[in-house]
Amino acid sequence: MQFWIILAVFYPLLGDIWKNEPFDDKNTFLPKQEIFLPDDQLNPQLQYLDNTEDAITREKTAHVIGLSNNPHAVTALEKHALREKDEMALAETLKSIYALSSLSKPTQKNFYKECLASSNPFIRVYGTILYAICEPDMDILKILTNEKNDYVTIQLWNFITEKKLLKEMGAVENFLHEAKTPENQCEGLKYLAEYSADPDKVEQLKKICSDNEPILKTILASSLAKRSDGKGISLLATLSDDKAVPVRTQVAQS
Repeated sequence: MQFWIILAVFYPLLGDIWKNEPFDDKNTFLPKQEIFLPDDQLNPQLQYLDNTEDAITREKTAHVIGLSNNPHAVTALEKHALREKDEMALAETLKSIYALSSLSKPTQKNFYKECLASSNPFIRVYGTILYAICEPDMDILKILTNEKNDYVTIQLWNFITEKKLLKEMGAVENFLHEAKTPENQCEGLKYLAEYSADPDKVEQLKKICSDNEPILKTILASSLAKRSDGKGISLLATLSDDKAVPVRTQVAQS
């Protein structure tokens, strides 16, 4: 009954609205409301995190706190991380610290550095990221050179790309020359092609054009296409004559 009353009241209004423009995803879209957990609600969660004995519950609680958008949570999470003994609960705590790091800069640099040696890949990922935030001059490429886990490698490159962390392209070129794993080769290539000042002058990228591996050449073409400055034309011209069909197709789509 209530439905029909509401419909009777609002239906006549819909006609006037429809005259202006039809309903679609844009004009009926409601923006997502960002969650914010004020201190009086955050503090009980932090106390629960510190006092509960169940590791899975601590892991889930740390995750919730990471969604709080409250900068005061960072210091409390860092203090908890120093005491946390369960690996997955610690990994989730580190992840939450990173999620809030744009609101309040992490400070436990030495602890994060210790996390680099963890056997747990999730701890290594977020430990490395937080250490990089605390110590911007750290040699993250050296860490990647020694990293054998694919998940860690990809996540660190995602962080590097998101933050445009590497400014010295010569170091990236040297890294690409020495890279041993396919993940490091591919991700290093993408970064160099997208962010070097003039990719046409980068010797390492020129060598890839004459490489026998079509996957690398396809990645190069795709990465050059993402540039907004139009540079890399000479490389794309070379790749357009490549004998591999996937490479030529990628260039045609660029």
